[in-house]
Amino acid sequence: MAQCSGLLLSLLLLALLSVISSAPVKVRFEGCRPEVSYMGRTWHCCPPLPKKPIREFKPDFDSSKPLRVRRALQCLDEEEAAVYKEKLEKAYTLLAALPKDDLRTMENQAILHCAAGTSSLQNAGGLLNIHAGWLSKPWHRWFVYFHERILQSVLRDPTFTLHYWNWDNDGAAADVRSKACSKAGNKFPAVYADPSSPLYRSRSWRASVSSLPVDLNLMRVKNPTAEGPQLSDDVVLATNCKVMHDGMNPATNEVFYGKPFRAGDNSMTFRGDESGSMEPAHASIHRWVHGDMFWVPISSTDPVFWAHHANVERLWNSWEQMGPNRVPPEDSDFLDAEFLFYDENGDVVSVKVRDVLDTQALGYVDEEVEGASWTYSVDTSAQKIFPVTAQ
Repeated sequence: MAQCSGLLLSLLLLALLSVISSAPVKVRFEGCRPEVSYMGRTWHCCPPLPKKPIREFKPDFDSSKPLRVRRALQCLDEEEAAVYKEKLEKAYTLLAALPKDDLRTMENQAILHCAAGTSSLQNAGGLLNIHAGWLSKPWHRWFVYFHERILQSVLRDPTFTLHYWNWDNDGAAADVRSKACSKAGNKFPAVYADPSSPLYRSRSWRASVSSLPVDLNLMRVKNPTAEGPQLSDDVVLATNCKVMHDGMNPATNEVFYGKPFRAGDNSMTFRGDESGSMEPAHASIHRWVHGDMFWVPISSTDPVFWAHHANVERLWNSWEQMGPNRVPPEDSDFLDAEFLFYDENGDVVSVKVRDVLDTQALGYVDEEVEGASWTYSVDTSAQKIFPVTAQ
């Protein structure tokens, strides 16, 4: 009996010490590793140290103004798509013309993703990879948010709004009673496909085939190439449905968000399946587009990165709306995790997770869409594979 009591006391003490020693991640650039190896290549991902005091940022949306609406790209009519493309092209042309040391350039914004996504940054004795664990969703929402503010700034248009690539929507389950857009969005968006446009980047041949549905199960391939075989459309659509259904209906909230990641944790010890249930679909889009999008250190230099992640953030909102108990972690190590970003003035600002959980407080909502079959059923009956050549 005494032995059992002693063991119980020891376990309680260990649990107490774990709580006492835990702390939220606090990203800083000091101590960044100047060279990292990522997927067989050497990268230099260290952001420059801030020249001015870091300013704490809080969302400053004026609630008396109307919320901006992030549209689904496939739901834009021809004129709307042309206007949106023109604005994006102008914004990225202006960013390209900025001096190299201006922190708003695409390259300098990419450095943030490079540093946070390759275990370049220190984490209180460990290493930080923002894709490992529960911080991935809020970090990327902040990343897209500040990119949008930078685009608004160079365009001198505070109403400009990034739109999302609705890649999970196959249009197969449209509700005729709904007034929402029900067009399929699971093809590469035409806005980004013009080879003569500043929005064009090095990508897989797949992105040039306008009729080809995305494959959300490319995580099955260890090292996908830009060419690799494509599953038949029937197999792709059926498997996409299952990937999305599983990703949006995990067993627990923790499985959806990913494993807790605290100060002192080492990203090198995290497995891919600890990054949240939506990671297979998210990562598969990067692999399907390939080219620059495939490489974490430079993926955000492809303008379609932002449309892709705008959809990831929309799906996060959708997940919360699918049930009464689908809520973010209440752990202070999650809510008080602190990141650094570049704002529209080119200054370094600090932000916390707790301030990015409500997109309306950030000034925007997502357009509602219909037609995604994963919201209704799962069908994995098709199993055939055949190669598709570049067109």
